[in-house]
Amino acid sequence: MRKKFSHLCACSWEWAKGSIFLLSLASTLLFCLFPLTGEAIPQKSPHSLNVGIDYACFQNLPDTSQSYVEIYYSFNRRELKFTQEGQTYQAKFFLNLIIEDKLGNMVENRMWNRGSKVNRWEETQIDYLILDQAEVILKPGDYLLKLSVTDLGSERQGEASSELKVKAFGEEDLQLSDLELAFQIDPDTSTGTFIKAGRKILPNPLGVFTHRREMAYFYAELYNLIVSPGADPDYLLSFTVLDSAGKKVKDFGTQTREKPGNSAVVLSGINVT
Repeated sequence: MRKKFSHLCACSWEWAKGSIFLLSLASTLLFCLFPLTGEAIPQKSPHSLNVGIDYACFQNLPDTSQSYVEIYYSFNRRELKFTQEGQTYQAKFFLNLIIEDKLGNMVENRMWNRGSKVNRWEETQIDYLILDQAEVILKPGDYLLKLSVTDLGSERQGEASSELKVKAFGEEDLQLSDLELAFQIDPDTSTGTFIKAGRKILPNPLGVFTHRREMAYFYAELYNLIVSPGADPDYLLSFTVLDSAGKKVKDFGTQTREKPGNSAVVLSGINVT
């Protein structure tokens, strides 16, 4: 989008109805948990972990020759094997994040461990979605993203892969970051995982919403607004929902917003019922 369109930012958002209903939030260790009610998450195999993955690219300041990429992942805690350790029950799992360029060269190979702990055995039998993210800095281009999760108690594994298209963010043309789909967005002035622009943004790696949860939230960043004497002080945001074939499903109209500076945060939610 060129400078002459600096008054207009069109946001197109895709969504699909699925089988997951997320009700509320609880925290544990370094990730978040969501209790799952209603239908269960579809399983690829009873012998593997079902891993969801998504990503969003943002401008990386001060080095705009590279982009800041957040990688979101999730899986059902109930699929882990818990063992009793003292007065608690614990599960441990191993993660391996691999990113390859289009020539097959490995540009990222990250490995780390996580764990989950509960006080009662009954809690291990409840469906909870483990939700976390990883961050990388990458040059613009096309990549292959792969994340594997191994339950160290049962040795069950799960893997998710996705094409990773890293946008280039310059300092001249009006640009919009990727959209980060979210289960929930709340005010939060702390620092840490999921915190951006004074909000705690809990990503939805599955990209699935149902009619049972009416609101679907999203976060994005807008760069290179023209702020100068004589320039239009406002910009326009248009919200449109498309299906997987690119066909318009619903048009939520246009909003006029005042430019806060040469960049802006887009925080919003739409009713998917």
